[in-house]
This record gives sequence, structure tokens and C-alpha cells, in this order.
Amino acid sequence: MKKTLLALLIASSAHAAPVTLDGEHTTAADIAAIARGETVAIADSAQARVEKSFAVLLAAAKTGQPIYGFTVGVGWNKDRTFVNAQGELDQALIKASQDFNRGLIRAHVGAVGDILPAEKVRAVLATRLNMVLTGSPGLQPAYVQTYVDMLNKNVLPVVPSKGSIGQADITILGHTALAMIGEGDVTYQGKRMPAREAFQQAGIKTVEPYGKDALAILSTNAYSLGLAALQSEKLAQLDRMQHLVYALSLEGLNGNVSPILADNVAAKGFPAGIQSAKTVREHLAGSYLWQRDDNRAVQDPLSFRDGVWILSALSEARQRAADKLAIQLNHGDDNPTVVADARAPDEQPETLRRYIAGGGALFSSANFDPTPWLLDYESTTVALAHNANASVQRL
Repeated sequence: MKKTLLALLIASSAHAAPVTLDGEHTTAADIAAIARGETVAIADSAQARVEKSFAVLLAAAKTGQPIYGFTVGVGWNKDRTFVNAQGELDQALIKASQDFNRGLIRAHVGAVGDILPAEKVRAVLATRLNMVLTGSPGLQPAYVQTYVDMLNKNVLPVVPSKGSIGQADITILGHTALAMIGEGDVTYQGKRMPAREAFQQAGIKTVEPYGKDALAILSTNAYSLGLAALQSEKLAQLDRMQHLVYALSLEGLNGNVSPILADNVAAKGFPAGIQSAKTVREHLAGSYLWQRDDNRAVQDPLSFRDGVWILSALSEARQRAADKLAIQLNHGDDNPTVVADARAPDEQPETLRRYIAGGGALFSSANFDPTPWLLDYESTTVALAHNANASVQRL
């Protein structure tokens, strides 16, 4: 049987040390490694955090407070009670919650377009798994093993690539949620097949969704973040190559080195530009450009003369985006947000109602808003455009 490249990578990685996720220190490089086929392990502390977070969620439900996506509906149904969980959560209420969660998942499977390749699906699953480990989603702990099994056994949801993104990638991630409850299609051992059949063949247990599991799996920006993690390495490599290509371009032109001299760029004062100029000078170490040439132009065309400032704009934007990505990968973006170790900061009644006796809190939240990290990626795309234009002009 013909095997895909990713399948071969998965097989070879079975003998390598797994990438351990902990919801605190995971990097874009970790996500990219998992996307390429590395296996996954979970830190004990992270598993304990998920269990504590879920216990806080259930405790909040037992107080009778309305919980978005658990005891009350979502969207226009946010004020409609679906599961009256005041007091004990008996089997009838658990069954009602399971039915509600399955219905919520099915209602949000709405992506279209080309199917995502395996590498991107793995990046998305790994990203969401790490964010689950923060405890913020309040996901049922058994689903942690589902994520791990799907990644380690390479049972991957069939996920179309176009859907709602930005304020949670809901209609795209609905497809991952559908597979996780044993519905929809997945790819396994090079074949597309029903999820339930693949789970049975791979020995993956299907977990009944309960509490706010549906929202915890699909109401997140993990799709966008996972793809950003994959691009992070490529952007860093492109940044390095742009500096090298610019140095070669100067050599090809017999360029004037005055715009990259240390005292010259220091006069402008921007640290990133100073660093870019230093990098270019290092690339030109030993170059003939440092020898005097009276035929050399007093000033080169702008695409050459402005080089370090255009390059440094990309370097700075890319680094800001990478720093923000690292923060979001290791924090929640959920509504509601569970904070397992929270203690009420004051005795105000409106504050206290969010906190649980014995510790922990549940907040109605807008933490799904991607603006804090997304703007830096938008800035990076603008910087890339300026660099592309300058590269073309130098030809």
C-alpha cells in the first residue's frame, strides 16, 4: 500500500521523544513539529489543571448561575435555559446536556472549500489541545486523551478550509468537533472513512460531549493560530534570507555601503534598523565593496539605499507577531472562561457571583477577540509587501 509522506513521518517519529505539551511553555516550533508528524505527550500538571477546571465548571452549574453554552443556549438563545442544573446534576440533566452539545456541534459544521492538508489539521489539533491544557475552556478531561490519540494515531478530521474566522473559527472547527464525537469523516491510514469506524479501528474511545464541551472544542481561534504557528518558522527563515539576498544585491550593483554604516543608521535611532544594518555588514565581511572605488555611485536607487529600513520593518513586525503568538498559544480564548485557582478580589455582590465557594471562577468573556495578536500579523503582511516590492525594484 502506498503511504503518504506524512504517514511515513508519523511512523518514523514513533521512536523519537514526543513533544510534551503543558499549556504554559509550548512554542510555535512545537506546534510545527507536531504538524510534521511528531507524537504528543501531556504534562501531569496540565492534566491536573484540566480536571480542576472541569470541576469548577460543574460546581458553577450546581449554583444555578446561567452558563453560556452549558445551562443556557448560545447566540440568540443565550437567555433560554436548556439545562436547569441548579443543585445536583442527575442522569437526566447529564443526558440533556449531552443532547444539547451534540446538537450544538452539528449546527456549527459549516465550512466549505478545499480540504485542509494533514499538516494543517495536525497544527490546528495541537494548538487547541495546548490551549485546552490552560484550563480556560473547562473541557471534559477525557477529551485530552481524544486529542492525543487522534494526533498520535494520525486519525485526522476532514476539515474544509473556508468558514467563519476571527471571532472564533467556529464553522471550521465544527468539523473537528464532529469527528471527536464519532460523526463526520476522517482520514486514517491513507483512506477517508466515517469517524466512528476509524476510531474503532484505531482503538480511540468516543467521549459523549457534556457541560460546555461543544464550545470548548469549536469556539476558539485555534485554526488561525495553528496556521500562524506553521508560518512562524517560514517567516523567520524568509527574514534571514531577505538580509542575505539584499547583501548579494549590493554586491551585484557595486553598491554604496554608506547607508549601512553603523554611525549613519544610529543617527536615525531605530534599534531594528541598526540590527539589520549590522547583519548586512556581517554578510558583506570581506566583500570588494569595502574597497574604495571612485566610479561607485554617490547614491544608489531607493530600493537599494532604503534596504535596511525596509528589512528591519519586516524583522520587527515578524518578531512582534511571534511574541504575541507565543502568549496566545499558552492562554485561553474562551467564552465562558474558567479560571480554576481564582479568588474573589473584593466583596462586591456583582463580583462575587462569578466566583465559586472553595476556589475558582467562571466569567462571561470576550477573550476570543484576536485583535491583540492579529494586528501584528496584519502589520507583517504589509511589511512583506514592501519587501517584495523592493526586491522586484532591485532586479
